[in-house]
Amino acid sequence: MSMNNVENKEYEKEVMNFLSKYFEEKDVCHHQKSSFNYFIHHRLARIIEEEPTLEIQLPNQEIYRVVFGQVFVDKPYIVDEKRTIRYITPNEARLRDLTYSSVVSVNIQTFRVKKNPITLEEEMLEQKEFCKLPLARIPIMVLSSKCNLANKSLEERRNLGECQFDYGGYFIIKGKERVLVAQERINYNIVYVFEGKVNTKFPYVAEIRSMSEETGHSILLQMKWHNGENKLYLSLPYLTHDVPLGYIFAALDCEPDQIISLIHMNLPKEYVRNYVVEQWIRNIIKEMEWIGTKEEALEYISHFSSYSVPKDKKVAFVKQIMNNEMLPHLGISSLPSHKVFFLCHMFSKIVLVYAKVKNFDDRDHLSNKRVEVGGILVAELFRTLYKRFMRSLEPQLVKRQDVALVMSRMNVITQGLKHCFATGNWGVPKSSYMRTGVSQVLSRLTYMGTLSHMRRILIPIGKEGKNTKIRQLHPSQLGFFCPSETPEGHSAGIVKNFSLLCEVTSKFETVYLRCILDSLPGVDRTLDWKLLQSQSPQSIIKLFYNGILYGMAKNGEETYRTLIRYKRQNRIHYSTSITFDTEYQEIHLFCDEGRLLRPLFNARDIPTIEDLKEKTWDELTAIGKIVWSDAHEMENRVVSCFPHEIQSYHDTCDIHPSLMMGVCVNLIPYPDHTQSPRLCYVASMSKQALGVYASTHNMRTDTIVHTISYAEQPIIQTHFSEMVGYNDLPCGNNLIVAILCYTGFNQEDSVIFNQSSLERGVFRTFQYKTLVAEEKKKTSHCMETIALVPEDYRNRSNNYSKLNADGIVKRGVYVGPGDVIVSRMVHRPTRVRREITDTSYVVKNGEEGFIDNVFVSITPDGYKMVKIKIRQMKIPEIGDKVCSRCSQKGTIGMVMRHEDMPFTLNGIVPDLIMNPHAIPSRMTMNQLLECIGAKSAVHEGKFRWSTAFTSHSVNILEELCDELHKNGFQRHGNERMMNGITGEMLDANIFIGPTYYQRLKHLVSGKIHARNHGNVQMLFRQPCEGRSKEGGLRFGEMERDAMISHGTSRFLLERLFDMSDPFKIPVCTNCGMIPHHWKRCQNCTNHGKSHQVDQVPIPYACKLLFQEVMAMGIRISLKLDENSQTKQLVFLK
Repeated sequence: MSMNNVENKEYEKEVMNFLSKYFEEKDVCHHQKSSFNYFIHHRLARIIEEEPTLEIQLPNQEIYRVVFGQVFVDKPYIVDEKRTIRYITPNEARLRDLTYSSVVSVNIQTFRVKKNPITLEEEMLEQKEFCKLPLARIPIMVLSSKCNLANKSLEERRNLGECQFDYGGYFIIKGKERVLVAQERINYNIVYVFEGKVNTKFPYVAEIRSMSEETGHSILLQMKWHNGENKLYLSLPYLTHDVPLGYIFAALDCEPDQIISLIHMNLPKEYVRNYVVEQWIRNIIKEMEWIGTKEEALEYISHFSSYSVPKDKKVAFVKQIMNNEMLPHLGISSLPSHKVFFLCHMFSKIVLVYAKVKNFDDRDHLSNKRVEVGGILVAELFRTLYKRFMRSLEPQLVKRQDVALVMSRMNVITQGLKHCFATGNWGVPKSSYMRTGVSQVLSRLTYMGTLSHMRRILIPIGKEGKNTKIRQLHPSQLGFFCPSETPEGHSAGIVKNFSLLCEVTSKFETVYLRCILDSLPGVDRTLDWKLLQSQSPQSIIKLFYNGILYGMAKNGEETYRTLIRYKRQNRIHYSTSITFDTEYQEIHLFCDEGRLLRPLFNARDIPTIEDLKEKTWDELTAIGKIVWSDAHEMENRVVSCFPHEIQSYHDTCDIHPSLMMGVCVNLIPYPDHTQSPRLCYVASMSKQALGVYASTHNMRTDTIVHTISYAEQPIIQTHFSEMVGYNDLPCGNNLIVAILCYTGFNQEDSVIFNQSSLERGVFRTFQYKTLVAEEKKKTSHCMETIALVPEDYRNRSNNYSKLNADGIVKRGVYVGPGDVIVSRMVHRPTRVRREITDTSYVVKNGEEGFIDNVFVSITPDGYKMVKIKIRQMKIPEIGDKVCSRCSQKGTIGMVMRHEDMPFTLNGIVPDLIMNPHAIPSRMTMNQLLECIGAKSAVHEGKFRWSTAFTSHSVNILEELCDELHKNGFQRHGNERMMNGITGEMLDANIFIGPTYYQRLKHLVSGKIHARNHGNVQMLFRQPCEGRSKEGGLRFGEMERDAMISHGTSRFLLERLFDMSDPFKIPVCTNCGMIPHHWKRCQNCTNHGKSHQVDQVPIPYACKLLFQEVMAMGIRISLKLDENSQTKQLVFLK
C-alpha cells in the first residue's frame, strides 16, 4: 500500500479519530468489568451446577436430597435502621463506610425419599421447593452490569455524586475502594519441557498443570528422564515416589506393540532411531513385560501410595488416581487410550528436546502465560469457598433436615470473600496456596495513577528473588505489555502494565467449537492406534483445543485453512486463537480465559479512510479488516508498523505503533525523542503528581488527597490525553522555563522559582484529610456516644469552643492542635452513679486546617458516624519537588522576587529556572522539543500534538524551528536576557519557553519533624519512633561511631543518655547489688553493719537488662568509682 506524504497524514488523522471511537465504546477499565460481568452471568451458575447433588443418608433407608437450581444476583442494597430494603449507590457506600455488595440467592429443591433395598426403587415421601434462598453476599464491581449505576447517563451519575471520568472496575469494601490487581500465571493443560536443576539426576522434565473443566481441580504431572538409569519416570499426585513409565502404561491396560506404534506416530523415524531414544523405548517395553498384567501393575504402584491409606484399599486408591487424578483435563469421560496417547505425546516432547530439534520451553514467553483479572480471580475464589460450604453443609443436614434454617446460619462464603477483599490475601483461609497483595486500596492521588492501577499486572513471586530473566522485557510482550511502565527497585519487571488497547479474553463455552470440529472432514476422534498405524507420522496432525487432545487430522493444511475461513466468516469467535505448527505437526485452538489480545489491521484488506470514518470497531472486526491476535498467533505473523510500509510478505499492520505503550507513557510529549529509562521514570512520577483526581472531590471523603487550584491543559499534548480524560483532570501548569545558571541557587537538581508566580497561584494545592469518629458499644452496659461532654468531665487542656450544640465542629472554622472536633464520652454505670469519661477527638500536630465539610450518617447497626474533612493550603516552598513530563525532577532551591529574576528584552520573566547541566547527562531532548513547539503554539493560539511515531513527532525538529522562526523568534528558541539584580545583559543566549511542569507529593511541610521531649515507650522508656507519634530521630551505631571519631563525648552522653532514657538506681557500696530500698541493702544487714547505698545514673534499658539477666539466675555485682564526685558505674563482675 503506497501513500504520498499528504495521504499518509490524512490517514494518520483518521486513525486517531478512529481510536477515539474505541474509548467511546470501551474504556480503559473494560477488561475488569467484562470479566466480572461474565462471572456474574455465566460462571457463577456453572460453578453451582458443577457440584454434585447433595444426598444425606438417613435411618430406615431414607435419603434426604438437596438440588440447587437457578441462581439470582440482585443489585446492591442495604437494610437500613428502619428495617427496610433500599438500593444504594457507590457514593453512599463510600460516605457511610459500607460494603457495596449484593446477595446471591438460589432456588433449592429438597426430596425425602425411601429406597427399596431389593428393587432399588425410590418412594417419594416429601418434596419442598425454596425460591431465592440467600446463599452469600458478594461484592459488586462499580459500573458492572449489576451496579446501580449501570444503565444511567453521565448526567444522572453526576447527580448521584459520581465522577463522570470514573470508569469503575473496582470494589468498595467498608467504604474503601479496592482493586483486584491482575495476576500472571503459567498456562494450564500444555506440556512444557524444562531443564532440570543443576547437578540433578533428572536433566529433562516434561510437566503439565492439568486443569479439569468439569470439576475445576488441577494436578501437576511430571515426566522425568533419569540420566543414570536411562529410564523415564512419572510423578503422580498422592504417591510418595515416582513411578516408571512402563508400569503406568501397563496399569492403563496397554500392550507393548501399541506403545511402539504410538511412539512412532508421534515421532519421525530419524528421532526414534537415535541410540539413546531406542534405549528409552526398550526400557519401557522391558518394564511392561516384567510387570505383567494390569492388576499386577496396579498392585505394584499401590506400594507407593500414601501411608494413611489402609492396605486393603490401596489398589482401589491407585485406580481412583489413574481414573480421576491423572490428566483430568482430558475429561471425566476420557478413555485410558486417550491418556496413553497423551503420555506418548509428552514422551515425544522430551525426545525432541533431547535430540536438539526443539529448545527448552521458555517460561517467560507470553504464549505460555495467562492473566487472571478481577472476574477470574473472584470466580476461582468463589468456587473454592463453595466447595468448602458444601462440605460443611452436609454434617449440618444430618442433624437437621431443614436446608433453609441450616443455610441461614452459615456464612462460609460471605466471610471468606470479606476476608480476602479486606486483607488482600487471596485464597481460602488455612489453605496451602495463598497469594498476597491481590486486593489493593485503589490509588486516588492523581487521575493517571488511578488508571494505571486499574491496568496493572503482578507476577505472584517474591520481590527479593534473584531470577533476573523473569524481570526482563520479553519480545513476545510487544503490544501487550507497556515496555516502559514498571517500578524501579525490587519490583522492577514484577509489576507491569497493559498496553493501551490490550484486552483480556473471557471464557466461553466450547460446545459450539467442538461441534465445528466434529463437522470437519478428515478429523478422527477415536484415537484408535490400529487405524492410525497404517499412516506415516508426517501425515498425522494432532488437533488440540485448550490443550485437550481432540483428535487427529488427516490433512493439516486443509483443516487449518477451513478453521481460518470459519473465523473470518464469524462462525468462530474472533478471539479464538488458531495456529498450525508445521514443524511438530500440531494444530492448536485456544478459546480459554486470560489470553491477551491486541488489534491489528489486516494487511490484505486494509481499512480505507471511509471505513475509518463510517464504521465502528465491531463492524470492521466482523468484516475481517481488524484482526485480534494473541501471543500464539503473533508468532506466525509478519507485522508492518505503518500502512505505507506494507509489503507482499506482511499479513497484518499495526493500527498505530504508539499503541504498544501504556496509558502513562502515551501522555509523555515526544516519547520517541528521549532515552528509554526516562520514560520509566516519568511513568512513576506522573502517579505522584498533584492534580485533580476526581471531578467530585468535594463530595468524597478520602483519607488524604491533594487537589491543585489552577490546573491547566498542557500546550503540547498527545492524542491520547483527550481520549483517556487527562485534559479534563490535569495535574500541572504551563510555566515559562529558562535554562541557565543564575545566582548559584539552582545547582545540581535545584530550581529557582519566581515568588510572584507562586503568589498568583502557580502549583497551589489543597490537602484534604478526613477524620472519622463513630459511636461504639464497648460492652453490654458501656456505650461511647457523640454528644457535648458536661463541663465537669471535660479535659481542661482541650478547647471545646468550636463545637455545635450536637458536639460536632462547625463548618468553615480553623482548628489547631488541642481543639476538639468531635465531643465523645463513655458512660460506665457504677453502683453509686453513672461514670463519664471524656474520649473526645482532638486535633493533633499536623492535622490543623479549616473544616471543609462535615458528613453525619448512621451505620447499619444504628450508631452515629461523623466524617470531618479538614483542608490545608499548601503553597510551594523551598524543598518541595517539581518535575516536567520528561523526567527532569528537581527541588525548589530558592524562591526569588519577581524583580530579581532575569527577563527577556520583551519583558518576559521566567517562572522557573533550571540548571543547563541537567540536559547533557539525561539527554531529555523531548523537553527541548516541547519548549520550542509550545513557544510557537502559544503565539498561534493553539494546542500542538506530540504523539509518538506520528508525523507530529518523526523528523520534527526542523519543522518546529521553522515555525518558531516564522513567528519572529530565534529558530532555536534562544533569547538574550537581562540580569534582574544588576540590570546588565547576560553574556549568553538563553533557551527559554513554555514547559509543562508538575508538583509532586513530596512536600517539605509533610516531612519536617523535630522534638525536644515527648512520648516514650512503655517498656524501655525510650522515645517513640515515627513522625506520627511525635517520636525521636534514630541515633544508631554509625552515628555513634562518627561522634566517637570526632571526640565529642559530652555530645554522645547527651544524645544517648540525657535525651533518651535517663534513670537512677540504688547500688550498695559493699556488695554491689541493687537493693530494694534507697537507704539500706537487704543483703548486708545480717552482720549488723550499715553500708552506704548510692544513687547511680544509668540508662533505663540497661537497668532492664540487668533485671532480665538476674531473672535467669545470673548474679550481677556493680563496682562504683569512689573517687568521683558523682557515683558512676565502673565495671560488672
